[in-house]
This record gives sequence, structure tokens and C-alpha cells, in this order.
Amino acid sequence: MRGLPPIPATCLELVFRYDVNGSGATTWHWIYTPNAPALGFAALSDIWSQVVLGALETLLPLMSSHGSFSTCRLARLGTSPLVRDEGIAFNVGALTPGSTVNAATPIYWRTFAGGQRGHALTRLPAFPSEFTDDDRTIRAISQAQIAHQAGLFMDKILAIDDGLGAKCALVTVHRSRNGVPLVAADIDPIYNSSSGTRVATLRRRMNAARP
Repeated sequence: MRGLPPIPATCLELVFRYDVNGSGATTWHWIYTPNAPALGFAALSDIWSQVVLGALETLLPLMSSHGSFSTCRLARLGTSPLVRDEGIAFNVGALTPGSTVNAATPIYWRTFAGGQRGHALTRLPAFPSEFTDDDRTIRAISQAQIAHQAGLFMDKILAIDDGLGAKCALVTVHRSRNGVPLVAADIDPIYNSSSGTRVATLRRRMNAARP
């Protein structure tokens, strides 16, 4: 969509790339820190390390052994871009592979905004067979596990120190509403996570939705 406002300078783009039995997949998140415009590469790299060594491990219990994180990209966008984009040390999902690499685990992120704007969806690759009995719906006990691990991921992000005296937070960024570009992008803090009830499908090019 043309005419979209820029991403707020206080938001860092977090991109995970995955290998799922030889196929690629990607998920996006936004991390808020008020000091983002002042970060140097060393501080950005430290946040990157805290994500990879802390937050990332909370999602592996939701992935099958056919899936792994391959790279992590953390970037400040805008007029003064700054990027760390590197491979990740060996890792692997903890559960049994499902029947198709196109299946995904639906994680909903809740904000205090109303209506459709009040949630975002991540389609986590490497869907495990333990999560479903019929390849369509997610078992109730698995929904609880998904919500719990996603909550741990959110908490790990909240615990990250940006190196300049502020903590980070997982947020959603809105640049349009009802098909119309906003004058300035809105940031909504994420306060809760839950699981969808139905097995999700990875989108075209194996990409997951951006919160």
C-alpha cells in the first residue's frame, strides 16, 4: 500500500528464518525500546544475543524436530539503519514432525486496542504431530502449552536491557486502518498470548504473519 507512514524510530524489526525439513520459512516481530534511535552496533548486537540466547529457546518446545532456527535479523529501520543478521548455532525443535511442512502453530498476541486491531497472529513453522488428533484442530492441552510458551517468549523480550537504561517490549505496529494509511504509525504493546483452535497454514513463500 502506498503512502504508509514510516516505522517508528523506537521499534526494532526482529526476523527469524527457519529451516523446516529443507524448506524455508520466516516470522516477524517488532521490539520496542525508547532508546532505539541512540543504539550503536554493540548495543544492538547485545539485544540480538539476548534474543537468540534467551527468547528463542522458548519457542523450540512448540516445534517439531524437522524444524530449526537458521538465522536471526535484528534491524533499526529508517534514516539511520542498523542491522545484525547472522546464523544461529545448532538448534532443533523438541517434538515429533507433523504430516506436512505447510502446517503452522497459530499464536495470537493480544493488545489493549479494540476490534481486529487488538490482536496479531504468528504462524510458527514446524508444526508437531502431538498438537492435533485430526490434522485440523489443536488439542486443548496443546493450546495451553502454546499459550504458556508464547508467554515465556514475551516475558524474555520484556526482560531484555537495551544497554542504555530501558527494557524492551514486544509490540504491534499499525500503519493503516480500514485500508487507509495513517498519518503516523501506531504502536500497541502486547500483553497476552494465546493459541488458535485450528491448525494454521504457512502463507505464500512459507512466510508467517507479522505481529
